[in-house]
Amino acid sequence: MKTMQNMKKQLVNPIVSLKFVLSVVIAFCSVSALFGYTVRIWDGNGYSDASGLWSVAANWSDDDVPDDNSEYAVLPNVLSGCRTVTADGDYFINQLSMNQERSSSTNKLVLGGVLNLFGTSPLNLVSPANNLSSLQIDFNGNTLVTSNRNYAIELDGTVVMGAGSKADFVLDNNQAGLDIVNKGNLIQDSSTIFYRWAVPSANNVSAQSQFTRNYDNTGNWELTNGAAFLSVVKMIYSILFTILINMSNGRMSVWKLWKNASSR
Repeated sequence: MKTMQNMKKQLVNPIVSLKFVLSVVIAFCSVSALFGYTVRIWDGNGYSDASGLWSVAANWSDDDVPDDNSEYAVLPNVLSGCRTVTADGDYFINQLSMNQERSSSTNKLVLGGVLNLFGTSPLNLVSPANNLSSLQIDFNGNTLVTSNRNYAIELDGTVVMGAGSKADFVLDNNQAGLDIVNKGNLIQDSSTIFYRWAVPSANNVSAQSQFTRNYDNTGNWELTNGAAFLSVVKMIYSILFTILINMSNGRMSVWKLWKNASSR
């Protein structure tokens, strides 16, 4: 049963809220029909700004927990206060979207296990430019895995990777543009990011631009206490080599390292 306080909160700025909900529903219904996945939108058991556990069905649209690779989880804009959604377990889903429009509120996800994102565009994060802390992901010592191979990874908002945390981004396909971009605050402390990509052959140097892999840091990227960004490069049939990159900013073409190493 909803409390009077929650019912009052639901009436805050109803026009903006209605417009936002309608735009989300229309957009995601169109996309889900096109790509064949089911969208599950956080509704907090009737109050979308409410915090809660991922595993509670009543917190999601259609009272259905997103927990398989045909489902797309959406944590929508928070209108008031700080909403914390805790993924209390391991989840294997298609995609995750967090779009925070209001800079005075906080849209936060805390991992409580392994979150495996399988979709073509697995991680969609958008935060207000004037307050990156209004959108937050706290790894909480857990693991995020992306396992589709045809996309770029863009990080936005504030992503905190404390001790024992791991991100495993698999981008090993033979096409350009499969880069990692940090536009927000990426805080690594005693944690590791694996950046996995592939080339078809150590002797194929004719398509340099096709096999270039970059990471871009246009925000703030901090690595402390042994944190690492580990680029793992492999050929189709065998592991080629591993590079340890321990840098906090700048742009690097990993292709050049691969090319130099393969010519030894």
